[in-house]
Amino acid sequence: DNSMQIATSGTDGIIKNNGAGSFRLFNNGSERARIDSSGNLLVGTTSIDVANHTGTTQGVRIAGANNIQVASTGVAAYFNKLSTDGDIVEFRKSGTTVGSIGVANTNNLVIESKATDHTGLEFGNDILPRRNAALVDNQTNLGNSSYRFGNLYSSNILASSVGIGTTSPSSLLHIASTSPVLTIQDTDATSTFNKTEIQNSGGTVNFNTRQSDGSFVSTDYQMAKDANGVTDHKWFIGGSERARINSSGNMLVGKTADTYSVEGISLRGNPSTGQSIATFTRNASSALSLNRLTDDGDIAVFTKDGTTVGSIGT
Repeated sequence: DNSMQIATSGTDGIIKNNGAGSFRLFNNGSERARIDSSGNLLVGTTSIDVANHTGTTQGVRIAGANNIQVASTGVAAYFNKLSTDGDIVEFRKSGTTVGSIGVANTNNLVIESKATDHTGLEFGNDILPRRNAALVDNQTNLGNSSYRFGNLYSSNILASSVGIGTTSPSSLLHIASTSPVLTIQDTDATSTFNKTEIQNSGGTVNFNTRQSDGSFVSTDYQMAKDANGVTDHKWFIGGSERARINSSGNMLVGKTADTYSVEGISLRGNPSTGQSIATFTRNASSALSLNRLTDDGDIAVFTKDGTTVGSIGT
């Protein structure tokens, strides 16, 4: 039976195609829409492959309860919210709202998750974080320890200050922790000891060398501080201290204490009464060598108030 019927059922009106083909609607001599035998509503097309259309082929397919497909050479869909701000499109999973796209502050686009404490973004002159349907400050992370973003490319960082571990940075870059560390790594170095770290621990600033895997190699420089500022500067070679300037302003080389009984050199910037400016201490060998090259002449010159009073030479 390929007949078509127009009938009523109660208060309903019925247009019925008894055949196995499509129900087609024409206007101005051309087909404008159809419902095919599978229940697909097609507008502006006779093909169900709307989602696969390319080129200039356009149309709309409502595939029963499955999905809506739109193909257009222009804008594929318009959603227009009138008057007040709010959601323009709402997304649901099994009937529960999971997110939306809408507008806030008159003309800012908002993409938002609706679950409690989930995040969203507001796009205006800036990209701003949102949470629980409102703008928030210092509550949204970009990635986490397990799922991180890759490289960050920026022509400029416009923040007046950046805080890591603090919400109140006091300088352009402020790193706060119980033992903060800043690491600088040379990624094209042929050696494995290619990490230099600056560490602030217990009032002491350390410059350390580490292997590429993070294992400790040595402390190379150390600056101790107290409430009055720096108390000691220490320099290390191969993990051993070789020189320091102590809290008295004395330069010690090869020794850690300014005593006459310990081998090394003491250079005193402000010696007390009875102390010499320089002390050279050596066990079982000469403490000082003075060597004049080539010709004869003074090897050591002695002055008093700027006036030469004697010399030792050849």
